[in-house]
Amino acid sequence: MADGGLARRAAFDRCRGGEHRPVEVDVVASVLDHVCSVGLPIGVVVFAPAVMQACAGRVHVTDRTVGGRVFAALAERSVEIDLAAVRACHVVRSAAAHGPTSALELDDEDGRCVAVITQFGMVGEDVHGT
Repeated sequence: MADGGLARRAAFDRCRGGEHRPVEVDVVASVLDHVCSVGLPIGVVVFAPAVMQACAGRVHVTDRTVGGRVFAALAERSVEIDLAAVRACHVVRSAAAHGPTSALELDDEDGRCVAVITQFGMVGEDVHGT
């Protein structure tokens, strides 16, 4: 991902079982609110040149702050996303070991993927019952 995912996204339509589509950036806050309300564990990965940081768990609380930021308390961590700095957002579906999986990819002004919100691993039956 040396180019921030630009080549991967350009070739994604050719991948078997994969698809992507742009969505409004505001959907990020709604997704975080939803996973918080149903107790769905998620993973958040943030990319920067030469570094990546990841955290995973259930979202305990979400909040929207003045200036277009969204905050989520995730397990023992927290993430704050400046939605005003996110220039594009894509839902990406791809084939995984146990069926299709989806992720939200957030792009900066240069079209580089700077964050991904998805699931890491399987989700227990207790989550599907909510």
